[in-house]
Amino acid sequence: MKSFTVKSYWDAYNDLLPDIRKQADSKFELWKKDPFHPSLHFKCVNTEDKIWSVRVNFDCRALAVKEKILSFGIGLVTTINTKSF
Repeated sequence: MKSFTVKSYWDAYNDLLPDIRKQADSKFELWKKDPFHPSLHFKCVNTEDKIWSVRVNFDCRALAVKEKILSFGIGLVTTINTKSF
């Protein structure tokens, strides 16, 4: 799979605590090797807009927009702290 990022991703990424950034990096590496690894909990959360969610840890998710078959636009990823909802 191919991925790309945009500035908003890096803004959100840089706001993360260092240990969460390490977890996000680790999950991204795992996603590149096996996007459907069970620990990622990778699933479609919005079929109309083709938005997918990947678990970073219990409290954080990364979102991706599927651009075309086997290519995910990670550039639209933003990390969401679910505790803020």
